Amino acid sequence: MGGYIFKSEWPGNPDGEYLALILTIDCKEIKTETGYASLPDDGFIHVFSTYDSNTYFLDLITYDDALKQSTEQSPGYTLVVHSTSREKTLAPGIKIPRKNAELKLKQVDPNTNYVGSLLAQKSVGRPLSRELETDYYFLGQIYSSDCPAPYQDALYLTDATACLLMKKKSERNGQVGMFFVCES
Repeated sequence: MGGYIFKSEWPGNPDGEYLALILTIDCKEIKTETGYASLPDDGFIHVFSTYDSNTYFLDLITYDDALKQSTEQSPGYTLVVHSTSREKTLAPGIKIPRKNAELKLKQVDPNTNYVGSLLAQKSVGRPLSRELETDYYFLGQIYSSDCPAPYQDALYLTDATACLLMKKKSERNGQVGMFFVCES
């Protein structure tokens, strides 16, 4: 979580503010560890979100806004991109510190609303709509309290869970997925 990106330009939101880096996934490492065939063979998936500890922004990073963004040509208030660059770029705005996560195999009841960050091949406790299942697959969820201190409110609420979905078809404008705060 947090840290730097492997991309030459840091993305911004429609208001001209830099997006905060929430998560970076090393595709090769995760694909090797999990066998997820749907991930790219190499490079990095970067997950960004609008964040401002002094401003209300929750409505900008919910499902409705993410769905609207997915049909537009430009990035919105969240962004999921794939990069194969090896050039590191540090955050020009909010700098959420880098925090490495350890992969652990865990059985989770698919019918419960799991609270915590995870990678999974199916949504846990939050079934995807038919509309989403047509175009996306579930990759994981981020629990805001798993973000490094003092950024446990990176998803506005300290107990918020955000879903990470990846597009099934080819990239458009470098965007490869959708990221949004889920309803509780």
